[in-house]
Amino acid sequence: MTRLLSIEDRIEIIRQLPATGEKTKLQWPPAPSIKEFDQFRIPIEVLVFRADNFRIRVELLEIQKNSKRDLRKDQETQSAQDELFALLLEQAQTSEQHNVVKKLRRDAVQTEPLIVTHSGVVVNGNRRLAAMRFLYEDDQAKFSSFKNVNCIVLPENTTEDELRELENMLQATISVREPYTWIAEALLIEDEKLSLQWTHDRIAAVWNLKKSDVGDILLQLALVRKYLEYIGRDEELSLALNDKQSFKTLAKKWKAWNNNPSNSEELKNIRLAAAWKIISHNAEGHNKHSYINMIEDVADQIVRATPAAGNSQVAHQSDNDPFGTPAVAGSPEVKLQEVARVIDGTDADDFASLAKLAREKAKEERMIRDRGGALAKITEDAVNQLRSATVDGSNERTHLKVLENCAELATRSIDLISILANKDSQNLQFVDSDLLERLVSAINEVMGLLDAEGSEND
Repeated sequence: MTRLLSIEDRIEIIRQLPATGEKTKLQWPPAPSIKEFDQFRIPIEVLVFRADNFRIRVELLEIQKNSKRDLRKDQETQSAQDELFALLLEQAQTSEQHNVVKKLRRDAVQTEPLIVTHSGVVVNGNRRLAAMRFLYEDDQAKFSSFKNVNCIVLPENTTEDELRELENMLQATISVREPYTWIAEALLIEDEKLSLQWTHDRIAAVWNLKKSDVGDILLQLALVRKYLEYIGRDEELSLALNDKQSFKTLAKKWKAWNNNPSNSEELKNIRLAAAWKIISHNAEGHNKHSYINMIEDVADQIVRATPAAGNSQVAHQSDNDPFGTPAVAGSPEVKLQEVARVIDGTDADDFASLAKLAREKAKEERMIRDRGGALAKITEDAVNQLRSATVDGSNERTHLKVLENCAELATRSIDLISILANKDSQNLQFVDSDLLERLVSAINEVMGLLDAEGSEND
């Protein structure tokens, strides 16, 4: 096990090392500046893992929650370095495509210099350092080339702001590096906004994003935290790693709901609660995203199917909490409150089955609406052309078109009637009553014009 050296000892050792003569060019903040750096061969025991490392930020937050230890504050302790070594070594050998341990074991040579501060803290290459240290301690003879590590040493006056921008540029430009997880990227962007006070414009420029993308990513992270709060697993961000598309879709929907004044705060939060249940369902083959994409239909079906009873609390939005805080019991939204209670009390597997039925029902309702809309258009065309035929009198082509429209009208009418006949009476509510009245009126008008034309011909 490598013994941690003091900051002062590390600085002095590095200060006395001669440059190897090799130089490396790096993009340097502010981009697109280029700066040339000397390389140094630094003893492997001098180098220190950087705890403020967003590649493992998710794991660090979970450690902080479970053990009440912040490894970023404890970086200069032996126990923190040991934990960081274990985390980074695991990451260095879990990805098949970017298995750093496997590659270094095979090649037994370092191909790219690490980037370190003047005190030996590794800014870029923490997983490679963990892999080289692991291999060297396991077999010093075979991996003797790792006794000293090729490094670029940054200037002593390098700021945290410059370090962060450098990290982003390296992540974006070196294609062989394993990309950050989407949660790690979101945490990094959040930290740049909150801790470094970067504007959305600057973040977008550094990450090569649209400015609007920055807000979307932050909203997705906020939704992840709200979801984890809902399931009682605060800060266990790794639980959302495989649900990127669901949260991306949900963020778009949340913005659309907020832009539609007809959506009550209660209904928006009911939809969120339904989404949380879908995301928390982990059965194999369960297509979460397809349900999230239709979450309005799923939630609205559940609202429609739930009787107006109960007295559960529902969330209300406020300026301080964009997702809502519990409403006062006894508010007028009794039905929505009962829906919230039903959703909250339903097992995730049962809810997934319920969501599937709701989604299928929503598709049926949409088909009915679509058929009704098509029928209304055909009816309108038939009426207009019959009027034209009545005015033109002897326009044979118009008469033929009228007959075609009337035949289509009859066919579509039969289709719609067939659809409705196979539904229970409650499903009639899904067809707009105004649409039905207009259809009846238009059909009567068609029949009246046909009768009138027939009388004229007689």
